[in-house]
Amino acid sequence: MMAIVPICAMAATCSNNDENCACPCVCFVVQPQFSCAPTETPTLSLSGPCQQDGYSVQDNGVEIPGISGTGAGTCHATFMVAGGASYSTDIAFAEQWYPCGSDPHGCGHDFESDASTWMIENACADAGSDAPPDVAPDGARE
Repeated sequence: MMAIVPICAMAATCSNNDENCACPCVCFVVQPQFSCAPTETPTLSLSGPCQQDGYSVQDNGVEIPGISGTGAGTCHATFMVAGGASYSTDIAFAEQWYPCGSDPHGCGHDFESDASTWMIENACADAGSDAPPDVAPDGARE
C-alpha cells in the first residue's frame, strides 16, 4: 500500500460573465506503481512535454515521483532503480479544457493522459529465496 501525497486539494472558484463556478483541480498526475517497492528513491529522467510533479510514498518510506504534462504530445519517462535496472515508457498527453458555465474554457486547462498510473513490473529484492529450484532434485526424472 502506498500513500499519495496530494498535489492539489481544493477546487477553485472562478467567475465568468457573472457565473460562479466550482472549478476542478487542474492537476493531472501519472503515478508510477512498482510491483515491488524499490529500496531507494529511483531516479526519473524525462523528455518531451512533461515534468516531475509530486510523489507517492511507499510503505517502506521510499518516494516515487509523479509525472505531469506540460503540453500536448508524447513524454518519454525512464526510472533507474538501485542495482541499475531501468524502466521506460511513453506517455501521451492531450489538452483538456474545463468549462465554467457557458464558457467551455472558463476554468482553464490541463494536460491529461489516458492512464493515471504506470505499472512497473520490477523484480522483488528477495525473489530468489522463495523461488523453486531451476533443476529437478537428485534422482527425480521429468
